[in-house]
Amino acid sequence: VLVPMADGLWVLDGLAGGEDHPPRLVVPADAVDGAILDARLSADGTRVGFVAGDEVHVADVDLDGDAPRAVTAGAAATGRTNGLAEYVAQEEMGRSEGFWFSPDGAHLAFCEVDETHIPVYRIVHQGSDEVGAGAQEDHRYPFAGAANALVRVGVVPTDGSGAASPAWLDLDASDIGADRYVARVDWVDDQAAVVQLQSRDQRRLDIVRYDVSTARDGSVPGTLLWTEVSETWINLHDVLRPLPDGSLLWASERTGFRHLEVREADGGLRRVLTAGPWVVTDVVGVGAGTVWFRSTGASPLERHIHRVGLDAGPVEQLTAEAGVHGAVAHPETDAWVHTTSMPGAPPR
Repeated sequence: VLVPMADGLWVLDGLAGGEDHPPRLVVPADAVDGAILDARLSADGTRVGFVAGDEVHVADVDLDGDAPRAVTAGAAATGRTNGLAEYVAQEEMGRSEGFWFSPDGAHLAFCEVDETHIPVYRIVHQGSDEVGAGAQEDHRYPFAGAANALVRVGVVPTDGSGAASPAWLDLDASDIGADRYVARVDWVDDQAAVVQLQSRDQRRLDIVRYDVSTARDGSVPGTLLWTEVSETWINLHDVLRPLPDGSLLWASERTGFRHLEVREADGGLRRVLTAGPWVVTDVVGVGAGTVWFRSTGASPLERHIHRVGLDAGPVEQLTAEAGVHGAVAHPETDAWVHTTSMPGAPPR
């Protein structure tokens, strides 16, 4: 478990086996210039990534206090950032991350954000006791209808060898145009990532696959898998999951209600898993051939836990009491942790 503290990044080992180990300091705060932001472990737990001084850094967890290495370069002191989500992504799209480890931890995808063309907007703190710089702050704020940040996505090795020469994903594999949003980035295997690109009017979402092994001359070509369209707007979600056979779990609102489906590796629709006049709100787990999810099936005022087989078997509701239910499902068994909240009773 990663524990960020004021003096650096600490790790607690052995929790899965019930072992009692003292915490270890893996990245001291003074090992980098600037504050440590958005620290996260790789999926295999061997590396920790974070942003400091506008660049992404990686450290090996098994080396206590070892100097972290910068895996990106070129952004510091330029008005650009590497590895941080821009304002619009955080506030409007629900994407707080700006970098993503591959499953094996060998590569890292990151967003380069350029806001240098956006005018500075000064916020004055009218109630401050200070005057001058202490009573104001400046931000490059993207006003409605004005310019947004320019965002591109690169991939680098986590050993630091490619910091100066990322492989840039060809976002023009989608013809949405340059005025687009990088809505989501998900690795689907050790060498491939899927990027969701949304049009600025939010009525179109392109799902594009990039295979890092196909990079040529610093560019990774993309393959458009499928497109979601809406006459109003596309609701973004975090349902996309790679499945063991290479297919993808997805959720679509093309019927007017968000429902689960399985897509082939090439984007073709394999099967629909859920249907009806209700909404799948989120997926709480995938494993052992089963999808665990929450929905409004019982009532739009409630959230219940359901499961359905990836082979499109019957949908089973697992909770009955009126209220809002939550769950964390074990990835390999039928075990799950259940939480619930309801009027008139404390959460449990």
